[in-house]
Amino acid sequence: RLASLIPGTQASQLNRLQLAQAIVAEGGPSELARLIRDRRVKLHIYRLSEQAVRLGQASEESALASLQAEIRQLTPTGTASQLGEGLTTILKSFRGASLTAAVVFTDGISTAGG
Repeated sequence: RLASLIPGTQASQLNRLQLAQAIVAEGGPSELARLIRDRRVKLHIYRLSEQAVRLGQASEESALASLQAEIRQLTPTGTASQLGEGLTTILKSFRGASLTAAVVFTDGISTAGG
């Protein structure tokens, strides 16, 4: 199913980033739209590599198109994956605010930092 979302590919040809992109940004309705609609959450989207970079937020399905476009444009760049440090930075930015969950797509390899 995931490979069908990226024309001309088979599941075994997709890299980890493409798999995550297919889950959250391709086809319709996306998993992100389901979270907003069914769970009534506000999504804050970040990328983590050398540092945490906020891509945007959405609390309504209509706001997802621009975020999904940003997710589709992501490329695997950077020299390190600082997953622990990136998550810590994100959690600190929510101090005093409501944060119910963090969903992370990763291969589990932290190549620098904690």
